[in-house]
Amino acid sequence: MIEIANLLQIIATHGVSMLLGLLVCLIAIGFFAFLGGSTVRCSSIGSQQGAVQYACVTGAAIFVATSWYALRWSIPIPTSIAALCVVSLTLWLIFRKRNIFAAPSSVKLPEITRFIVDFSIFYVAAYCLVPELMFDDKELPYRLITRNADYFHYANSAKYFIHLGYDNIAEGYHFREAYWVTPGSYYFLALLGAILDNNVLAAGMPLIHGAVALIGVATASLLRETFHVTRLVSRLVGLVIISGVFFQYVFGSGFIPQYVSSAVMMFGTLQLAMWINSGASTNWRAMLLLMLPYCFLTFYIYPAIAIIYTLVATLLVCGSVIQAAMMRSGQFRIGRVFVWWGSIVAVVFIAVGTFDPSHFFYIAFGYVGKLSDAQVGWPLYMLPFYSLLGIPGDMQASVGCLEIWILIGFTVIALNLYFYVFKSYAFGSRERTPLAQRMFVTLGAAAWLAYFFYYAIGYFHGASRSYQQWKMASYLPLLFSFIFFASTAHLSRTVSSSRWFGSSAGKFRWNVLCCGLAVIALGGNIAYRLTQWPEDQRQSADFEALRRVPKLGGFDDLYVHMRNTSDVMLVAYFVEKLRLHFLSPSSLPTEQYDPEKIDAKHPLLWGGSQCANEKASAIYIYGVGCLLRAPPLMQFDHAYRLASDDPPAIDVTQGRVGRAVWGSQVEAPRVRIVAYAAAEEVMQQKLRAFVNLQICPNCDPRPDSYREGARLRFHLGRKLSPIISLKDSRWVSIPYDPADWVDARPAKLFLDMDILPVNESNSDGKDRRPIELVLVAASLSAAPQGELVEMASEPNADSSQF
Repeated sequence: MIEIANLLQIIATHGVSMLLGLLVCLIAIGFFAFLGGSTVRCSSIGSQQGAVQYACVTGAAIFVATSWYALRWSIPIPTSIAALCVVSLTLWLIFRKRNIFAAPSSVKLPEITRFIVDFSIFYVAAYCLVPELMFDDKELPYRLITRNADYFHYANSAKYFIHLGYDNIAEGYHFREAYWVTPGSYYFLALLGAILDNNVLAAGMPLIHGAVALIGVATASLLRETFHVTRLVSRLVGLVIISGVFFQYVFGSGFIPQYVSSAVMMFGTLQLAMWINSGASTNWRAMLLLMLPYCFLTFYIYPAIAIIYTLVATLLVCGSVIQAAMMRSGQFRIGRVFVWWGSIVAVVFIAVGTFDPSHFFYIAFGYVGKLSDAQVGWPLYMLPFYSLLGIPGDMQASVGCLEIWILIGFTVIALNLYFYVFKSYAFGSRERTPLAQRMFVTLGAAAWLAYFFYYAIGYFHGASRSYQQWKMASYLPLLFSFIFFASTAHLSRTVSSSRWFGSSAGKFRWNVLCCGLAVIALGGNIAYRLTQWPEDQRQSADFEALRRVPKLGGFDDLYVHMRNTSDVMLVAYFVEKLRLHFLSPSSLPTEQYDPEKIDAKHPLLWGGSQCANEKASAIYIYGVGCLLRAPPLMQFDHAYRLASDDPPAIDVTQGRVGRAVWGSQVEAPRVRIVAYAAAEEVMQQKLRAFVNLQICPNCDPRPDSYREGARLRFHLGRKLSPIISLKDSRWVSIPYDPADWVDARPAKLFLDMDILPVNESNSDGKDRRPIELVLVAASLSAAPQGELVEMASEPNADSSQF
């Protein structure tokens, strides 16, 4: 009974979170529909069909354009939203008899009802695939499969755009290159965050779920509009695609601009399909007005998708115009193609150039060109064709023969699609095959071949296994993979016996067969995700406690060192009204760690530390780290592990290659070690003391890093030690005098360590094997704790010459 009660509680909790996210997305879509519907007239687009959809996209474009200029004039996004509502209400009252709201209810209500039902179905599916509570006491409201810090970057900047004012990261940071390239995604996230009482972090997953739901709705609508499949089959195919392994990989990586712009592109393609089916292939005005908001939105959300949408629109529009002209007169006029293509390009430039100076063009297109290089990114194998179709299976085709089979699969798919187009002409069925159907099958074949040739270009340039070819696959063949299902189904029905699928009972059998195959693929995707999927990246809700740090008072600056980039971004999100200085590597501006800057007015937050070695001046923030109001200092007779997460009272400033569970890995001809201590403890000593190091030459268990001991020599000021040999882990003690410390606050001791070749006969001083050893721990003591290393004066040994 207890387990059933817990299960019911979990279902109820996720149900509330899911419904809240769905409601937030529908409110945002309704807001866009109100903006666009109050300004667009029905006669402008030449047809009542798709008018509500066009109003939503137009409203979104108006919102993006207004937010763009509002932020440049230092107006926060909530203020611009309120101004848009007032203006839209005024326009609606003035033009209420001519705008889209004046369309007959028989046109509006069915379209709105169908959209809400379809959107709800796909939103619930997207949430069930990646369930995430919007408000949870244990974990923060995000769930990704990779530690992609872009997600937190969008959240930080969107939160800033809601309030503006003081920037806790760096002056002008939120208006740098990433913002100039994808500004629209920040505005949508800020809009949902404003609806959720300025909780931008909680708005991230509903935005992603909503974008995925929109892609599913557009896919199902395109199947019905172009290939005339039933509503049930179209929904199942849409569910198969959004549940696919590769789609979920892209979805779970936090690429917010790509999701949102892909949804806009799919709806723009749907609008063009409606335009082609309406027979308005000669209505220039309708085509230009239809493309304008889609081109504008995709460019301001994600320029790469804007380029893809321009190519798709060129193929569909120019192709349909040529086809329609040839069917009427039987003549092909090349001039008409150039005119239409030129008009499409003009629309793109007018859509984005009207609202922005030329330097945005330069930055956006330059960024697209940089990321389109096949040699940019990390190595990834060619995607199997079944991953692009939503069929479960491994995405990494690492075996050579498997790649050959993948290429064969791509060829078969392209031939299948082209055969569909050829059949329309060769077998005299051109009149029976709708124009939109032929154009979309051509588009599907072109999408698959585009990815194939992109991979081939990278192959000949030696960079075929690149991250970029996966991005290319997510832009084109993945989004238009539904065309393969539709064309395959159509061909199967054509070649099969009419006795099986020609009659009314046969059509029922055919729908049952399609639904059964779709359900099998959907179940396989869910099973693959439950059994083979990597563990999702989560973050503890303990970071919420950082909101209280500014309330401690007494300081306006905070130095931050965290374990990874995601933690750094979360500190920037939760700590407000303080100027942050980041010490650990991340995409944020970083500074060099200097303990002299740490004091009560400039404290240090060190992530992962539990304040075990610190005095009363430190405050432990549970689950986050240690807040120090004084720099960490070495104390006598206390061992400091160099692998711990504690602040560095002794640190390797040069020559370290990383930290492992056993210590600090060093790999350089010379390593510099810096110890920090209170000046009154080490500068006023009358007797010499010792700095002790635990050194392990063979701690790394990897075979390629194993070496037979180590030969070391130490420098301390102008003193030099003899060469010592280590075969295994050992403590060594280096004596120092008070004069060896640099008088500062805190005092510093610079100790240099030479790593010499193991083979003394190697006269050139080079060791071809990996030179790697580990510093495990260190301490200060009045008596040696390990093997004593005597130091002798050496006039020519100057440790400052590093």
